[in-house]
Amino acid sequence: MLKVNFDAAFNATSMLSFTIIVIRDNLGKVLRSHSVLTAHVPTAFAAEALECSHTVCLVVDLGLHEVTFEGDSLTGDLGTVE
Repeated sequence: MLKVNFDAAFNATSMLSFTIIVIRDNLGKVLRSHSVLTAHVPTAFAAEALECSHTVCLVVDLGLHEVTFEGDSLTGDLGTVE
């Protein structure tokens, strides 16, 4: 089972969102990390939605099957995919 942690930072003035995604194995070893800078993000809510989208797309692109998603306090735990 792999654990996927993700979080985003948002700057309303510059309308930039920065997402970081970290994938760890059951021992906590980092297997993969990924970051995404997105421009023209209008709201914090949109930044959170992009954060979730980037995370799920990465997991699908990597072909991972057994993962647990864990976001911040706003997104919460997205659950497990097998």
